[in-house]
Amino acid sequence: MYRNQPLRVLIVDAEPDVRDLLKAEFDDSGFMTYTAEDYAAAIQKMNANPIDYIIANIDIAPGGGIKLLEYIKNQHMSIMQVIMMCSRFDQALFNEIWAKGADAVLSKPLDFDLLIDHIRRAHAAKAS
Repeated sequence: MYRNQPLRVLIVDAEPDVRDLLKAEFDDSGFMTYTAEDYAAAIQKMNANPIDYIIANIDIAPGGGIKLLEYIKNQHMSIMQVIMMCSRFDQALFNEIWAKGADAVLSKPLDFDLLIDHIRRAHAAKAS
């Protein structure tokens, strides 16, 4: 990614309201934002567009967020980070998400300022 280009984020969530809200927040914060409603749409967007960060709901279908996380970590190594969102607390699920290589796990509802701060700090660390 070139220095003067905006960071590119893909938001993957089955809920249109969540996708639209996150897209608006990211767009307003200067990111180039893509959205996908499920696993297949996310794969299509990743193959068609360069993506720096993915924020994905663990509960997307078919196959769910774990399948998407595995695909990203095995096939799209250029993606800087994968941040998973969960709407329920389940320690076994959290452990599996971390074991599969998630860079962060956030609970819904999201604290958008925390999410943006995490991405900007991760990007600054990668750039230095």
